[in-house]
Amino acid sequence: MKAISSAAVIFIAIISISLAGSYFLSRIMERPVGVEELGIFDMSRELQEASCTVTDGGCYKAAEMTCALETDCYIPGSCVTGCENRDNAVVVDDNCTASYSSGCTCKSNLKCSGRIATCTVSGFCNYTCVSDWYNDDDDTTNGCENAPPRYSNPIGSGPSNPSPEETVYHWVNWIDVEGASLDTAILEVNSSGTNCDQIENVSFYGLSGTSDIANISWQVGSNCGGKVIAWKQYANDTANRWNVSELQTYTVLVPPIDLSFNLTLPGIDPIESSEIEPGTASTPLEFNATAKTDYDVVPCVYGYGCNPGYKQDDTTPIFGFTNTGNTAEKWNISLSQALPSYAHLYGNTVNSRVGATEITTSGWVAAGNIPVGDSVQLWLWADFIDALPGRLDIAINHTSMTTT
Repeated sequence: MKAISSAAVIFIAIISISLAGSYFLSRIMERPVGVEELGIFDMSRELQEASCTVTDGGCYKAAEMTCALETDCYIPGSCVTGCENRDNAVVVDDNCTASYSSGCTCKSNLKCSGRIATCTVSGFCNYTCVSDWYNDDDDTTNGCENAPPRYSNPIGSGPSNPSPEETVYHWVNWIDVEGASLDTAILEVNSSGTNCDQIENVSFYGLSGTSDIANISWQVGSNCGGKVIAWKQYANDTANRWNVSELQTYTVLVPPIDLSFNLTLPGIDPIESSEIEPGTASTPLEFNATAKTDYDVVPCVYGYGCNPGYKQDDTTPIFGFTNTGNTAEKWNISLSQALPSYAHLYGNTVNSRVGATEITTSGWVAAGNIPVGDSVQLWLWADFIDALPGRLDIAINHTSMTTT
């Protein structure tokens, strides 16, 4: 219960004058802080009749009033005792007391021109909360509150600079002192979705008691490299009162470029490239001509004698390229050494000699933009014109590069 401040009681003297009658002095007492009743205290005293001089139709009044004795002062009403009402609470213990003191002063030509009064209330009151209201501040003397859960340190996340696809923990300490019990916390991030640009509630956490730390995990998206992640938590209690923590941020690391890829050839296990920039791989092939002049000779996997299942045909390309890196790739093919003048090598990403490109040591871009996880197929053909007898082994280099 708050103490009521003392205040002076102000009296206003109103003089009512009648030409033919008596004069009356009325006193109106303003209500002091803590006084329950508005007291209007009138006292009538017949005073000396005033003389009146008429000049030009006007009446001038003259009155002589003498100061009354202290006995002319009137005793005021009582101070208010008892507890003040509080929001959504009922009084369970009333220990208030009150006292009143007053005095009277006089001025020239007035009776009891002012009254000085002091009202003092002391003591305390205890309250209990009505349904759905709570003593959130743990003070039984000031009524009831309806505050949502509050948050305080520790608040943070870790690791502080995660990589894409890494799990990050976000923690907030929630408190609901002497109120309803904590219920649920929700993590909101601004970088969800495929493009790491959607605001979304990504995870929930069950709370309990009046103090609990919500430590909520979330996996950073694969496309969030270099982005600033903003997050906050929402929390409520069993009274369904909600609050939200302050905004927190961290920056996702930009991962190193990975230009790795796999090559598949008929009948053998895939060949994995190196992961350094640029990714590289080499494969030896065989082209077996049946005459000195032979066109559209298809390649075979080296060392398997061009047996079925180890060579290119109408439905099976000699190469399949799959982007296993973390960025779009450009696939470049070149020969490790120049072919003799009687041999020519051509390639196409569809099974057709029409539109095929001749491949040399200068290289050929078989595909200029292969997204992560996508694959491209490649068919090769060799032409021999008046070839010399013997065996020709061709090493073909494959290189992946960034698309920019």
